[in-house]
Amino acid sequence: MTNFTAWVNNILSLLAPGWVGSLIGIVGLAAAIATFFLTRQRTALTFHCSGKRLLGLAGSNLPTGIKVDYNGRNIPRLTRSIITLWNSGEKTIDGDHIASSDPLKIVTDNKGTILSATILQVSRTANDLKCSLSTTKSNEVELVFSFLDTDDGAVIELLHTSEDINTRIIGTIKGIPKGINGKRQTDYPNNIKAISSIINPIPFLWIVLIIGLAAILLSLFFPDEIKNFMASSPQPELLSVYITGGLYVCMSATLLYFRRQKYPKSLRIDTDTSDV
Repeated sequence: MTNFTAWVNNILSLLAPGWVGSLIGIVGLAAAIATFFLTRQRTALTFHCSGKRLLGLAGSNLPTGIKVDYNGRNIPRLTRSIITLWNSGEKTIDGDHIASSDPLKIVTDNKGTILSATILQVSRTANDLKCSLSTTKSNEVELVFSFLDTDDGAVIELLHTSEDINTRIIGTIKGIPKGINGKRQTDYPNNIKAISSIINPIPFLWIVLIIGLAAILLSLFFPDEIKNFMASSPQPELLSVYITGGLYVCMSATLLYFRRQKYPKSLRIDTDTSDV
């Protein structure tokens, strides 16, 4: 009986420190977040657009004396846009969910004409996703599909004469009242592009994330050592370490989330769309 009492006292002494409650709280919060993302049911369609100017400059025609014909048509410039479209939700989107009065379309600005639309890749041929030039408007491409399960979609190439490398996807789909989510390429100056191609922020963000997690865990498991380390500080409180570590984790995790490759692996192809 004495041994059992001693064993119980040992267990209680291990559970007594404050870090146990904090750790249980963190695990519970993580479990709640994971449960939310694993059980949510959304209907969502998303597209990502990038582009490259092949001939001419934005806002101006080709220099005098230079003419370019595309299938016998003289064009002022040539722009290539790559559109990646996929089902980013958890629910299947049926083709008959597209409103007949507002069909799904890829649209450039009104100043441009779409010369061709080509499907470069599809996640599954069973989706029967097709695109065709509009017979009524020169800056639109019509999209149809049989169905799109989660992560189903396609990569579509447009050649057009628009000044803007970006395009839009418009239309009304049952269950998506807020419309189609879209992310467009930003035209940064060439010097900023050169710097961003050399300096990759992803490793730095991971380092910041690890430092934040380390600060929180060390404060939980080694509070006395942290206090001794911070003895020279006017307020050697663990709360400041928790807050600092939490800020590091939240900041880096948020930036990593928004910089992630958002479209499915099945639709990742080398399209060489860096603007010139």
